[in-house]
Amino acid sequence: MRRWKLCLPLIALAGAGCADGVGPEIDFGAALGGFDLEDEGGFESVIDGPRVSGRFATGVSGTLAVVDDFGSGPRVGGRIGFGYTRRDLGGSSVSGEPLLSVDDFVDVLLVTPQVSASYRQYLGGSDFFGEGWFLEPGVGVGPAFGFLSFGQQLEFADDVLASEVEETETAVGFGVEPFARLGYAGEGFVGGLEGGWLYTTLNFDDDLGRNANQWYIGVFAGVRLGQ
Repeated sequence: MRRWKLCLPLIALAGAGCADGVGPEIDFGAALGGFDLEDEGGFESVIDGPRVSGRFATGVSGTLAVVDDFGSGPRVGGRIGFGYTRRDLGGSSVSGEPLLSVDDFVDVLLVTPQVSASYRQYLGGSDFFGEGWFLEPGVGVGPAFGFLSFGQQLEFADDVLASEVEETETAVGFGVEPFARLGYAGEGFVGGLEGGWLYTTLNFDDDLGRNANQWYIGVFAGVRLGQ
């Protein structure tokens, strides 16, 4: 009996997005940001700095309680993020040929599946319930997976002739991601801007780095189901 009582809130969350105008949404995002690792063995200088990322985020959210005439209220759902960067570590020419070189690189990939909670505050200006401009702060939490690879590539006049990964390091930890969205929700669609900061407990080998962080700002767009 006690187990059933514990499951009731989860069942309520799963069905909370059925109300007209505040149903579930699926969206996708792309962002520009940067990585930061706390220094161990001088690795911080390799990862620090801006980066271009492709980010996939999906949130099937439901409103638990509507607090005003526009449809504002809390939302719950799920997210998954992929952050990637490659940094050159330098190289050297081959046989004195200035156009032919062997360059070292490091790849970093972060994968962060999360559950999320947020609060969507509509800013008014629409005559339709659950539509219009909104501000939505929130937070995602969940496991974090980090994949770090060192390798070399043979280049001729900036063209890559061959590439080889020599060493790979994998780490598993926990991630917390505060974020904020400024967007517009219409009939069947949603989109806008999103910024956030991902903090993880990922620890690589002692000479690589620890606590991978990632800031970002980008755009998102998606569909609203059941509108």
